[in-house]
Amino acid sequence: LVPSLQSMADAVALLRAAEEPASNAEDKDEGQVTSSALRRYVTWGAATGALAIVARAWLGSNGAAAERTQNEKLVGWSALAVSAALSTLGCGRACYRLFNKWRLETEVKQLRASPKKFTKAELALHNGRHPRHALFIAVKGRVLDVHEEGADFYGPGCAYQHLAGRDGSRALAKMSLKQEDALADLTGLTDEEMGILNDWATKLYKKYPAVGTIDAE
Repeated sequence: LVPSLQSMADAVALLRAAEEPASNAEDKDEGQVTSSALRRYVTWGAATGALAIVARAWLGSNGAAAERTQNEKLVGWSALAVSAALSTLGCGRACYRLFNKWRLETEVKQLRASPKKFTKAELALHNGRHPRHALFIAVKGRVLDVHEEGADFYGPGCAYQHLAGRDGSRALAKMSLKQEDALADLTGLTDEEMGILNDWATKLYKKYPAVGTIDAE
């Protein structure tokens, strides 16, 4: 009874991943860039700007600059230099994130327009843990782009991360959430399990765009 209940739970979880509405996935992704990241950079900029103002005031307020000791001036100029360095670093991080997002989206658009043949090593880079590579899964040899609509399911730390960056057809056929079942090898599957896999393939092919293929293991 216990294994049966576990299998049913796995099946429900996988079904939810395939059928969960994803109309706002892109909005969530954009929101992460425009809210969370932007708030960090605005806060960083405000803090460093305030530090710069304090430093300038310390160095030249009320015409007392000439009366500052050498150490006091050094402290003031050091604070000004630190604020400038932090501002530059913050801008650099923001530019890098925006450039990396643009480059990733450009790559995905190219793959959707002209799918490629992936090796296992290449597909493994698309497991959601490499910021320069979009999140992909593969089903029955077809590579699917899930980086927008499926990131909450297949990304690092999510329930179905074992399917990311690989062909996990066997796990789908067996309704399994186990890492060891996330293989392309279909040897020994029953007719019923093959039917289940075909059903999954139909659902996932409709939901996610194809970006290529991968040879069976």
